[in-house]
Amino acid sequence: MKRSPLKRTPFVRKHTRIKNASTKRRKRNAEVKPFRQAFTLEVGCCELCGQGGLLDVHEISGGWARSKALDKRYAILALCRGCHTVVEQEPALWSVPRQIALLRARRPHDFDLVAINKLLTRQVDLESVEFAAELIRV
Repeated sequence: MKRSPLKRTPFVRKHTRIKNASTKRRKRNAEVKPFRQAFTLEVGCCELCGQGGLLDVHEISGGWARSKALDKRYAILALCRGCHTVVEQEPALWSVPRQIALLRARRPHDFDLVAINKLLTRQVDLESVEFAAELIRV
């Protein structure tokens, strides 16, 4: 039996749109925008590498508690885009205790372990934060 050649079509990647934020999320983002802008101006440089310029605000707590952490100084870090990408894409390297240790080293007056543990589903103890602080070498 004679077979005809297969018709191969090139792989075409479908473009997906970014999901629109809900009305509730847009309202919450608008509420915290002035606070976050003032926060990045106050901090002035990346809390990880020290580079100045445009800064992103990174929430240490994610998931359901992220919206509660948007305007809590004890639960956010000011990071440059490069460092923010690294922290987001390498969660094994930048665990929550390590992020809290960075906050403690850079802004000790904002460090509040009890308050941040209220936002987290997995509680972080002081020993793990101190161990992570040794890894940072700030």
